Amino acid sequence: MKKSVLAGASILTLTFASPAMAQSNSSTADQTGDGNSAVVAQPGSGNASEITQDGLATGVDGIANEASVAQAGTGGFSEVIQTGDNSATVTQTATSIGMNSELIQENAGGGTSNTATVMQDGTGSGIGSGTGSLIEQTGTDGTVTVMQGAGSTDALSIVIQSGDDAEATVTQDSGTGSTSTILQPGVFVRAIVSQTGDGNDSTVTQDFENNVVDVLQNGAGNVSDATQSGLRGIIDVDQVGDSNTSTIEQTGEVMTAFVDQGGTGHSVTILQSTGTPASSVVRAGAVVTQRGNTNTAEVDQSGRQTGTSFGQFTAPIRLSNAAPFADVRQTGDDNFVDIDQPGNSVGVFAFQTGNRNRAIVLQTVEDAETLNTQTGDDNSINVTQSVTANRGLGSAINTQIGNRNTIITDQSGTGQPFSRIPRAEVRQEGDDNFADTMQEGIGAQAFVDQIGDMNRSTVRQDTDPGGIADVNQNGDNGISEVIQTGFFHEARLDQFGTFNESSITQDGTQQRANVTQRGTLNESTVMQTGPARNTATVTQNGEEGDSLLMQDGESNIATVTQGGMMDVSTITQTGVGNTVTVSQN
Repeated sequence: MKKSVLAGASILTLTFASPAMAQSNSSTADQTGDGNSAVVAQPGSGNASEITQDGLATGVDGIANEASVAQAGTGGFSEVIQTGDNSATVTQTATSIGMNSELIQENAGGGTSNTATVMQDGTGSGIGSGTGSLIEQTGTDGTVTVMQGAGSTDALSIVIQSGDDAEATVTQDSGTGSTSTILQPGVFVRAIVSQTGDGNDSTVTQDFENNVVDVLQNGAGNVSDATQSGLRGIIDVDQVGDSNTSTIEQTGEVMTAFVDQGGTGHSVTILQSTGTPASSVVRAGAVVTQRGNTNTAEVDQSGRQTGTSFGQFTAPIRLSNAAPFADVRQTGDDNFVDIDQPGNSVGVFAFQTGNRNRAIVLQTVEDAETLNTQTGDDNSINVTQSVTANRGLGSAINTQIGNRNTIITDQSGTGQPFSRIPRAEVRQEGDDNFADTMQEGIGAQAFVDQIGDMNRSTVRQDTDPGGIADVNQNGDNGISEVIQTGFFHEARLDQFGTFNESSITQDGTQQRANVTQRGTLNESTVMQTGPARNTATVTQNGEEGDSLLMQDGESNIATVTQGGMMDVSTITQTGVGNTVTVSQN
């Protein structure tokens, strides 16, 4: 045993329970400088303690070095190396077996002291086994607390931090082979990790101011990897269950990410950045909540907000110059959400309840937002929005209730500043329904409402300033197609019943088409082409109604009303100033 007291203010106390030799404990202390203090108590057996302290100048709080080690267990190892203004406490309780603690602190500048506290109650595999606690911190006013509970076996905690006012807390209550790694250089960084269960793994890497990470893992085989740099930060991960995985990487200013997973086999990946700020309030936010089993959420977003408010949906839906934002909530099994939204002021809400539902959202440039809600099994939503400047907002609201329903929405272009369009709202209730909407240009709006089974809707709008297609199918096996290109067009389809089919194609100027079909096996085709004021209205009530209407020239108006069975009407107009009205009862 070596004792070194080289300064008058140094104090060294070694305390052993009697008889000391029978316990096979060893303690080595080497102290140099001013104001050192080392206290070692070894009432256990087979323990080893090594302390090396170099006080240098006493810090602003009057502390040069302080170290206190208590080893009451069996086969424990503790090493404390301190330079400058630091304080260390290591406690290996009577329940501990083979626990290791290695603690290195440096504060040569004499600022406010660093503090490290290690409490070990569990079981390790002895010195050199790669288990236990490793702490290394440099800078001033850093704080590290590591607690490895009595129910823990071969737990490993690694904390390496530097800078000023860094803080790390690791709690490993119980379980076998859990690992926590915290790497945080910088200022004001803080990390809290709590693990209960077997084989959990947490890695935290963060730097540059005010970052906060809080990781809770309760179960077996959970993995969390959190990386952030920038000004603010905040990553919060809660995983309760088994084999869940969370990967978060965020850079920029005022980033936010929250992950809450309960169940088995969930996976979350969040990549977000905010780029160069235009103001001091630049944000990127993502929230993912998953319940059930093997759900997957992937969020990749970048950009920055143009205003000062954080994005959220209101009624009517809009983002109001908000930051990239994603809110994903999944309940059930094998659900999947993929969000990729670079640009400015983008936002996504994706809510899925059931099994094997899929939602894929790709949004580019400014002010795009979408709200997706799915309830049932095997439903699918695919949204692609590309919106340019001029306050153009492409908003999509999709709702599906039932099974095996599909929504595809593709919107591109710039909306008018006042109304902030184009937008698409699709609601499907039933089974095996399909809605495909593609819109380009200014002023396109599409509303699709399908209630029943095996309905199919297709809307294509290539608008100038006009648009608006309203499709409402209530029944089964309805087929609707609307294609509009040009000015001021409007098409509304209303089909009630089964096996109804309607097709509208409009090309020229100021077209309007209105088709209402009720009953069974009705069929209507409307085609309007040419520059003029085309208007077509078709109403069919009954079964087997059939209407074909084609208009080409100028100022055309055609109205067909059929209320009966087996009615057939065919109208073709080419020329100037034509008007036709047909009524069959």
